[in-house]
Amino acid sequence: MAIKRFGWIRSEEKAVERRREPRFRVDMPVIVTVLGTGGLMIPGYVEDISGSGLRFRLPLPIDCGMRVKVAGESFLLLGEIRCSQPTQDGYQVVMEISCALAPLSDLERFHRGVV
Repeated sequence: MAIKRFGWIRSEEKAVERRREPRFRVDMPVIVTVLGTGGLMIPGYVEDISGSGLRFRLPLPIDCGMRVKVAGESFLLLGEIRCSQPTQDGYQVVMEISCALAPLSDLERFHRGVV
């Protein structure tokens, strides 16, 4: 019997990773802005990240298909919500990244050099 959880398929013989790229566990605060809603901003924490997506926890759900901006201390991501599921302490939300600006300190240095 196989059980799929967070991209893994477990069998009695072995576990097989089905994701296209590795995910890295993190625990960093972010502000998620739901675009097209008048600027609804939700504080949350990124749980893991890969080159094409991230998973974070929020106190509120975000509908699948909504476009969001995720701002951290030194990065800014734009993307689309793929999944939002209730948990014991809020919601687990998965986002596909469409655009990334990081680190913001490099962008600030670039801007100072141009101006």
